[in-house]
Amino acid sequence: MSIPPKFLVRILNRRVGPLFWFLFWLVLNTFPIFVFAWSKPERSIFRFLDKPVELALACAQVILLSCFEYVILVVLLSLVIKFKSKLGLLALKLVTICYAILLASSWWMFLKYKVFLQGQELNLLTYLIDPVSLFTYVSFRDLSLFLSLTLLFVFAVNIFFKEICKVEPRVGFKAIGLILVAQVTLITFQKLYFDRDARFAYVQILANSTTPQAALFGFLFDREAFRDFETVELNLEPVKDFQIKKDLTKKKIFIFVVEALRADQIKPDISPNIFKLSNSGRSYKRAYAQAPDTESSLMTILTGQYPLKHWKRRQEGLLPKLWLYEFFNRLEYKTARLTSFDWKSMQKTFPIEAFDLFSDPAVDGAAAKIEAKLRGQFGIEPATNLSPNTIISNFDSYNFDLLKNWALTNRSEGLFATFYTYSTHFPYVVAPHSKSELLDKDKTRETYYFSRAEKDYYFSRYQHSIRYVDSLIGEFVDFLKSKELLDDSIIIITGDHGEEFYEHGSSLHVGQLHEEITHVPFVIFGANEICDFKSTEELVGHVDLAPTLFSFFNYDSYPGHQGQSLCVNDDSDRFLFASSQGFTREDAVFYQQWKYVRNYRGEGVRLFNLKRDPQESLNLINTDKEMRALLDDKLKSYRNKQLSYYADSNYSQYYPPKF
Repeated sequence: MSIPPKFLVRILNRRVGPLFWFLFWLVLNTFPIFVFAWSKPERSIFRFLDKPVELALACAQVILLSCFEYVILVVLLSLVIKFKSKLGLLALKLVTICYAILLASSWWMFLKYKVFLQGQELNLLTYLIDPVSLFTYVSFRDLSLFLSLTLLFVFAVNIFFKEICKVEPRVGFKAIGLILVAQVTLITFQKLYFDRDARFAYVQILANSTTPQAALFGFLFDREAFRDFETVELNLEPVKDFQIKKDLTKKKIFIFVVEALRADQIKPDISPNIFKLSNSGRSYKRAYAQAPDTESSLMTILTGQYPLKHWKRRQEGLLPKLWLYEFFNRLEYKTARLTSFDWKSMQKTFPIEAFDLFSDPAVDGAAAKIEAKLRGQFGIEPATNLSPNTIISNFDSYNFDLLKNWALTNRSEGLFATFYTYSTHFPYVVAPHSKSELLDKDKTRETYYFSRAEKDYYFSRYQHSIRYVDSLIGEFVDFLKSKELLDDSIIIITGDHGEEFYEHGSSLHVGQLHEEITHVPFVIFGANEICDFKSTEELVGHVDLAPTLFSFFNYDSYPGHQGQSLCVNDDSDRFLFASSQGFTREDAVFYQQWKYVRNYRGEGVRLFNLKRDPQESLNLINTDKEMRALLDDKLKSYRNKQLSYYADSNYSQYYPPKF
């Protein structure tokens, strides 16, 4: 490392002092965030330009977080110097240099691609914890440009360390205390200032936080998010043993949950294979996801229970449920779970010991330790030939090959498999068909956002990714047919949720419960002989899938299900519910042609007649007051019962309420 001239150090120390270096850090760490925010005001803190208090709170949060990181670095450095640890000092220098390089790298990307390394956030310290994630955003040829900035920052860091060595640790600890007090004060003020859960700056506070900080703030805010219900007395059925006998029919059931698959994309030119299956089997035209996020939807599919839960129960696995895997294990079926994304985030509640086959290629590479642990617990199939940086569509292709081999090897057994495909997730990147396409990775760079001007381009890519997954499903069906397995197979296809392309002002999903996010395909092929299905015009949802599968084997009344079997024809109109428990917190109820939505972050209520207005362009909340009153009462009853059930510490001893 080059040492700066002594006179320069002396001038900087005397003329500017520690205050200069603090301000230098603050500008370096926060200014890019505000520049990025200004470039995309509709998705950043500058959307609050007409709300000065909200804007000030969001900006204050960003600055406080940067101050906290700075003081932590100073205290660590002071402790290292005090105890004269040369190795520790060298390590801190290297970390600081790396951080500076990452900041410069992010600036380069912003100038070239108009996107920072982490999309909506710029706390690059997370990359120092998990450097592997850099490959998601940085192409190989950019690396030389990033490294060329090293010499400049080595010079600056030497000056920085010359000055900072004089700081006493106790001064730093006092500063940390003051910043923490300021953080708590800010959070408390937000709770007092904003009406209930209408905290408009909340999303932006999280967007400019590191993952641990976001988890902390999410915990603090989420605790308050469930005040909007009244505890009611419930008449519940106690949990009891549910007897299941061995099944001798040896059916082969395959459930494909396609990421972000909208109902309006099942058509011959986009998804010809799924379209063909829908015409040969049953395709429900009014099917809805019970949540706009993957984890909640998968839980509903696998349990037949609604996803709305009290915050204390979100991560618990004590629910009185009979997982589909457990049900099929008791039938003495072989079970399989294939995925390329969701296992790591769901491992606390997923009963992985239920699988005869489990495959998640994403647990390779960076998660090799997890894979090694799993290998000793159950029959995992590692994707040893795939890099952790492999395009996700290759994971899906790998899993389809695995599923074919598993089905053929166990052709004489009853089989149950669920397959979650991830290729259709934003930014909709599928495996390249040529070397030149692979090298041109800049055009498919991953971000967490696309602008309104880019929507047509990304919608085209979205449809291309659907075609890719559809082709994999078609190849699998052809494989079953060629091996004479199709006649014994039941194939179910749905989307975990939909995807929004600015139909209502936003993009992607995990937002408000609009039709393009909640309306999903629901195709059942190969079960017409064993089930007298409801009309395909009936209102159905993910919550009905588990009860329907139970009915296939003559178990029509498992008390833990909150949905309805599609094999039981009931002429009465039903009420179907959905909940968004993310940044946009709201519930919805579907009834006949009506849809009623209540938002708990201060954005009011919405009422639509979907038969006349499928695009949800006309809010009838002030027009049809009788229907509003009916649906509002049903939605409140659902929320009160559901959250009262999970708020009870003894909830696991009873089956959940019925609706």
